[in-house]
Amino acid sequence: MVEKKRLNIRLSLEELRIILGDRVVWKGSTEQSLKGVASLDQALSGDIAFLANPKYASQVEDCEASLILVPEDFDGEPADDQAFALMKHPSLGLAWICGAIERQLSPPPEPGIDGLA
Repeated sequence: MVEKKRLNIRLSLEELRIILGDRVVWKGSTEQSLKGVASLDQALSGDIAFLANPKYASQVEDCEASLILVPEDFDGEPADDQAFALMKHPSLGLAWICGAIERQLSPPPEPGIDGLA
């Protein structure tokens, strides 16, 4: 089995609550630091996954992700130490989270002229 490469990020559930704002209804909770993004069938504890296509809804029950973004009409319940973020557009929620990850990995440069210029 190939070992999954992890991003060098850490986001708490509280940070994600701020990123996603009041557009989300939360179910469940996790104490895990969120460290990556994965598909429903590949996600591990510490990952964020999302369900956008109802065709994959059956994968949510066995998904090990610590946070799963699901449509607001999703009827399932999170497992222990797992949270669901119910929202109108889970794909858009993932885009907001990825923007925050990008800012962590590549913070904006300091203003001014780089000393190497």
